[in-house]
Amino acid sequence: MRLHRPESPSWLRSRRSVATPRWRLAAPLAAALAVSLSCGGDTAAPTPPPPPPPAPQPTTVSVTPDEVRLTVGDSAQLSAEVRDQNEQVMTGATVNWASSNAAVASVSSAGLVRGISAGSATIAATAGQASGNAAVTVSRPSSHPDRAALVALYNATGGPSWKNNANWLTDEPLGQWQGISADRDGSVTGLDLGLNGLAGTLPAELGNLANLEVLNLNHNQLDGPIPTEFGSMASLESLVLAYNELDGPVPPELGNLANLATLSLEGNELVGSIFPELGNLANLEVLNLSFNYLGGRILPELGSLANLEELSLDGNRLAGPIPPELGNLANLVALSLDGNRLAGPIPPELGNLADLATLYLRSNQLSGAVPAELGGLADLAELALSNNNLEGPVPAEFGNLAKLRKFSLDSNSEMEGTLPASLTSLRMLVEFLASGTALCAPADPAFLRWLDGVIHRRVRLCERGGGSAAYLTQAVQSLEFPVPLVAGEPALLRVFVSAPGAAGEGMPPVRARFYRGGAEVHVANIEAPSAPIPTSLNEGDLEASANALIPASVVQPGLEMVVEIDPDGTLDASLGIVRRIPAAGRATVSVQAVPELDFTIVPFLWREVPDSAAVRLVAGLTADDVALLGPINTLLPVGDIDLKVHEPVVTASNSAFDLIEETGAIRVLEGASGNGYYQGVMSGTVTGPAGIATAPGRASFSVPNPLIMAHELDHNFSLHHAPCGGADRPDQSFPTMDGTIGAWGYDMSGDSLLAPSVYDLMSYCDPNWISDFHFTKALLYRVDEEAAGGAAAVAAGAERALLLWGGVGEGGEPFLEPAFIVDAPPSLPPSPGGEYRVAGHDAGGRELFSLGFDMPVLSHGDGRSAFAFALPARQEWAGSLAGITLSGPGGSFTLDESSDRAAAIVRDPLTGQVRGIFRDAPPSLMVAAGLAAPLGPEAAAALSLEPGLEALASRGIPRPEDWRR
Repeated sequence: MRLHRPESPSWLRSRRSVATPRWRLAAPLAAALAVSLSCGGDTAAPTPPPPPPPAPQPTTVSVTPDEVRLTVGDSAQLSAEVRDQNEQVMTGATVNWASSNAAVASVSSAGLVRGISAGSATIAATAGQASGNAAVTVSRPSSHPDRAALVALYNATGGPSWKNNANWLTDEPLGQWQGISADRDGSVTGLDLGLNGLAGTLPAELGNLANLEVLNLNHNQLDGPIPTEFGSMASLESLVLAYNELDGPVPPELGNLANLATLSLEGNELVGSIFPELGNLANLEVLNLSFNYLGGRILPELGSLANLEELSLDGNRLAGPIPPELGNLANLVALSLDGNRLAGPIPPELGNLADLATLYLRSNQLSGAVPAELGGLADLAELALSNNNLEGPVPAEFGNLAKLRKFSLDSNSEMEGTLPASLTSLRMLVEFLASGTALCAPADPAFLRWLDGVIHRRVRLCERGGGSAAYLTQAVQSLEFPVPLVAGEPALLRVFVSAPGAAGEGMPPVRARFYRGGAEVHVANIEAPSAPIPTSLNEGDLEASANALIPASVVQPGLEMVVEIDPDGTLDASLGIVRRIPAAGRATVSVQAVPELDFTIVPFLWREVPDSAAVRLVAGLTADDVALLGPINTLLPVGDIDLKVHEPVVTASNSAFDLIEETGAIRVLEGASGNGYYQGVMSGTVTGPAGIATAPGRASFSVPNPLIMAHELDHNFSLHHAPCGGADRPDQSFPTMDGTIGAWGYDMSGDSLLAPSVYDLMSYCDPNWISDFHFTKALLYRVDEEAAGGAAAVAAGAERALLLWGGVGEGGEPFLEPAFIVDAPPSLPPSPGGEYRVAGHDAGGRELFSLGFDMPVLSHGDGRSAFAFALPARQEWAGSLAGITLSGPGGSFTLDESSDRAAAIVRDPLTGQVRGIFRDAPPSLMVAAGLAAPLGPEAAAALSLEPGLEALASRGIPRPEDWRR
């Protein structure tokens, strides 16, 4: 069959057969005009003119701010907005100001309030008969001068609206104010108000905090410039203002902060150049100016920062060369210069950075050869050089980078040559990207075996010579970047024969022999196709290749292949056709044994509007269902599927973010194996994204759409988005800029090809197939992660456990859901350590348990995320666990005995399946759960559940009686 255009797969065509109704707008009604005329020629009386509109009168007065805290002698400016009876702002309206207690707070005719003595007063703004108020609290002045600077910060950044302003502007010692640390003399030494909702400009008065050592105001809504007075804080050791909206230049006065060890200003709108004075900061260990609008050059003075460990200048507009003086930074561990306009060669002096672990130079205009000196960086774990103008080969010295895990050279079109055999020494390498270059992997079997073990790879094979080629394809295949096959699944053999001077010569027959373990296991004899020999290789036409279906039993690990073209020697030798692939020996076919996909679908019912369409859709679902699971079976690297359809789960939420969190908790509660994937589905109204998943991970949520379900499961397999249609956080290594698959796909069910121009499943642009890049990455992830997980998994039975679940919100702030005592197999973080920590403590603060972990990444999460663990519980915690705290970069959150967050989990006592999750549990359910009694008919009916199910309740931390169940 000759392919004229890419065909949609059969499972997709069947889904598109439903017609979409069109609706017409009703025609507008004609307006009728009634006209009254007098009889007998009488003249109608003239219509009187309408009365004039009433004059605007003040009806409401709004005072901003409506709450002010002052100390005696301090002042604050109030403003008033007057609106008339039509809700229109009355510009220039006369406003009279008055204080209810002028002995406490006075107010000027312009609204300037001044603290006179300790106490409270109400400031009234009156316009006509309307008035508005502001509450003023005046405190006695502190004897410490630092208080004035803190008051200035409070008033300049909306202190009354902060997320937490406990004790601010009260008579409590400064060290008791939220986010403040103080020494024995009461001097402020620490100011930490990150993620606290500060909005406004930074006051210059903060520069008066002479003893301040730590200033952290990250992730707020601060704007305006960084005050030059900050250069006066001589004791400052850490200045963190990251991820605000600060603008203007970086003040050169910061170069006076001789004790500064951390300067973190990333994620703002700073402009200008990097000032030379930064080179004076001899104690600086971290310098992060990333993601601003800084221009100019990287100054050689930075090379004098002898103690610097991290230098991050990525995401700016820096130009010019990389100073060789950076090679003097003997203690540097991380260097990131991505996404600038840097030009010239990579300085070989960077090879002197003996402690360097990460070197990021992507997306610049760097040129010249990759210096061999970088091969001496014995501790280097990540080397990113992609998207530059580098040229030449990969130095053989790179084989000495024994700790290298990630290596990217893609999109350097002038790099060329055969990859050195020394790279096979890189046993820790998990990512190697070289697409968009002329670099290639040699045909050496040892090198190909090593490359086959790199989980995420994109490396072209060296030219085979001649006009003949062959490959096996299942969903997608590429001559340049061979895609591994899934073991135990059939594959199509395609043999390509071409000759420039064929002149109509007919295609010859082909014989393909397959071997495993040295023994021949299959022979495919392909009769000569009726088509002529193409003058050039053509993958886009099935008639342009000799094809044979290879049985699933043959496609197994260890497969080798020999293809004989024209085995009877009937073609004229002058055509120059290569008759054997490979020319000698046998070609290795990469076949990977993938674990069985343990896949559980969880249909959710929203308690408010329980749409049961999804429940009906998945009822009786089988693993080979085409309508719903077609894309998963066809486009994802799966073989056998162990499909389980969960009983419906009633939930109090229809938010995709809540449902992914609940799906993960259900998976933990039900003791899914290490490789078990749970996907929640809900029909009807779903708020938030239509699908969401941990990437990578084992939990996902989707509306019941086959492509979205496959898309989210692929996120679980470690894939990110393809760059098309506004997909968030696309994979920077994806080989096409428009999100197309870039290779020829094959739909086995319809025996048809999919063109490289169709969009990838992980894009937002009418996704239709899977790319060779994504199929390979997902397959090797499953082989590496699931095989390791399966080997480590043990058949753990249920035991008394503490369910710990929560996540981070949209602003990065951590949260915890109410903890439960449950019977479930242990489920702990995959590896110790990480940025986040959840810990339990007793009433005296003694730590009972602690878990460190990395917060999972959500595929469409705008910064939000979720986790769930089942921690084996100790009986001695029953009388002592008084609080649980989750802490991380965004702050901390604590559940304790004062928490009142009514939540309940309903389970089937016979199967152990979760049947309901209610994070706003009604009182009747909390009472039933408190009594540990099965749900009665009335309570069950009210919750859309069946009678006899059992509920667990929690308001924060488990109660003593929960431990005795």
